Amino acid sequence: MQNITENSTIHVTFAPAVGIEDETSQLISLHPNPTTGNVFLLNNGIEVLKLEVLDLAGSIVMELNDVADGFDISKLSNGTYTVRIHHKNGITVHRIVKKN
Repeated sequence: MQNITENSTIHVTFAPAVGIEDETSQLISLHPNPTTGNVFLLNNGIEVLKLEVLDLAGSIVMELNDVADGFDISKLSNGTYTVRIHHKNGITVHRIVKKN
C-alpha cells in the first residue's frame, strides 16, 4: 500500500437562528398569563386535537383530548408550565405561569 496525502479546503458558513415561530403559534393564545387556574384558549378556528401541560422537568402533568375554549390548572402547584397544543397543522408550544 502506498500512503496517499490529499489536501482539501472546506468553507462552512453558519447563520444564527433568531427564532422559530410559525403562523399558527400567533393564532393560538392562552389567557390570562399568569393565571390562578382557569386558562382561556383563543384558537381562531384552529381545531385543537390534544393539549398537554408539562412541568419544568418535562413530565406531562395534564393531558386533555377535548378542549373547547379553555382548561383548569388550579390543582397544579404554582410554577411555570409548558403547554403543547396539538392541531392539524402540527404542535404549538406556549409557556404559562400558575400562581395563587
